Amino acid sequence: MPNDRDWLQAEQSGQDALAEMMFARLVAELPPIEPGADFVRQTVQAAWRARARRRIVALLAGVAAALLLGITSFLALYGLGARAGDLIARGAVAFADALVWFVTSAGEGARWWWIAERIGSAVSVSVTTPVAAATVAAAGMTALLAMYAFRHLVRDGLGTRESRKVQI
Repeated sequence: MPNDRDWLQAEQSGQDALAEMMFARLVAELPPIEPGADFVRQTVQAAWRARARRRIVALLAGVAAALLLGITSFLALYGLGARAGDLIARGAVAFADALVWFVTSAGEGARWWWIAERIGSAVSVSVTTPVAAATVAAAGMTALLAMYAFRHLVRDGLGTRESRKVQI
């Protein structure tokens, strides 16, 4: 075992740089720890036992859930008597109607997206023509010219106090 008294003395005396160097040397001199064969064997066996327990618990939970569902369904059908068949038929019809509604809604939504895509394509084709580009550029230039003119009007005194005085 390395000597740790020098490190502790340097640490207590406030010599931080020396203490860190001595601590690094102390840690470097520690012998490596390697697990023994018995430790590895016991660890692997414990891991396999835990895995087997988890599988058994999951299987038992699934069996218990299936039994509970089966018993509950049987008791519900037995308790409802003649109405059970009617309820099962109504449930099947409701499920079928919901499935048909879902499929047709998906088709309807796809059709609306197709229409939107066609409109977007037509608009993009019409906007990218040279005439449309020239029109957009002309509108931008007109807006810039209007802002320039407005700025000069304001700077020339139309917006000052003297210009707002009424002269008689």
